[in-house]
Amino acid sequence: MLPNATGTTLAAAWTVGQTQNFQFTTAVPTYVYDKKELAIIAFVQNNANKEVLQTGISNPLALPLDGSIVACGNSSLTCVGSYSPTVELTNYGTSTLTTADLSYTIAGNTLPYTWNGSLATGTSTTISLPAVTLNSCTNTFTCNITGVNGTTDFVANNNTYTATIIYNNTAGVIAPVTEVFVAATYPPTNWLRINGGNAAATWTRNAVGTSANNGSSKMDFYNSPDADVDELLTPKFDLSTAITPTLTFSLAKAGYTGFSDLLEVMVSTDCGATWNTEWSQADPTLLTSGYMTGAFTPVSGSTTQWRSESFSLNSYVGQPEVLVKFKATSGYGNNLYIDDVNLSVAVGVNENTLDQQINLFPIPSTGDVFLNLSAVKDNMVRISINDVTGKTIETYTTAKSNQHKVVMNSLQDGTYFIQIDADSQRIIKKVVLTK
Repeated sequence: MLPNATGTTLAAAWTVGQTQNFQFTTAVPTYVYDKKELAIIAFVQNNANKEVLQTGISNPLALPLDGSIVACGNSSLTCVGSYSPTVELTNYGTSTLTTADLSYTIAGNTLPYTWNGSLATGTSTTISLPAVTLNSCTNTFTCNITGVNGTTDFVANNNTYTATIIYNNTAGVIAPVTEVFVAATYPPTNWLRINGGNAAATWTRNAVGTSANNGSSKMDFYNSPDADVDELLTPKFDLSTAITPTLTFSLAKAGYTGFSDLLEVMVSTDCGATWNTEWSQADPTLLTSGYMTGAFTPVSGSTTQWRSESFSLNSYVGQPEVLVKFKATSGYGNNLYIDDVNLSVAVGVNENTLDQQINLFPIPSTGDVFLNLSAVKDNMVRISINDVTGKTIETYTTAKSNQHKVVMNSLQDGTYFIQIDADSQRIIKKVVLTK
């Protein structure tokens, strides 16, 4: 209120066509976040009965200098350590922009950059920034406008752009690969999560699963805004020599009447530059339970609330780095859970015979397990213990024997895979450790 809440007293009588000018100077209030939307309202009021006799509003302020960073043109996923950021500069001011001073931070390094050119009102230009070296996994990229045309930008609230850049430099893992989301650390090792909409509701770990010993990955559609997209990426799979690879997973999903969510499972062989949709379902086909108004949580081990899905990866055989992602597009419906993500491959006839002749016991185990290797022709056998992410815990070579002990009593409870390399073959045995 200018000059204060009581206003300015006007003359009681006016002649036709009479005008009066007022000039005030005041600081812009701190709650004004976007100066482009600032306007002035004036009114003439009868103080006796508070009747408003005349009023008017100005147009929003026309600011001469207002540069804005509105977009980042790069993918959020890369498999190359050298990264070249791009940003889009837009001129929302009334004056032509000839320079823009930028400061960008990524992988712990802050670098300056000055753009020079001629950018008319309402137009945009793409700025390619010098390449930087990324850290493994998640990198936060932030770009700020620190000045335009050699002075301060009049509007500061549109001067910053932030994005998450994920550098996936891991090698492809060989099947079988199984993830049951037991570990509290999330995403699991070598898995990646991309929160595309930057909403709080995204992929998280949940304690329920297809069994009481599992967890699961939960997509919180119940609180996720409409059209929000969130992605969960598996480790890279090495399908160079795979035979009929298949991906299976379990899901549980309820609906919310009038709203529909979408889950797509997509595959890429070029580090996410392009994706092929191999599996896709939306409500109501996606549902394993009915519609409910409350947030859905399935029962662990329920045979009615969980179901299994699968699809072939045959068309990707020969590819050393195959990425799979679960892409969730929110319709503001109800929660989705996935579990038992498993990449499996078929075996040849000879390998299948040897696989049947190598016995592992006891299953499940409370500690060490034993292998009967009498059917192996080689004198020496290579043994590896791998966890569900494909990470090798221990590898050693041993002489074949009728009963070879694999020491596992020091490991934590969970699912493991014993890999036997012998007779030019690779045999995988699953062990569930419950001490």
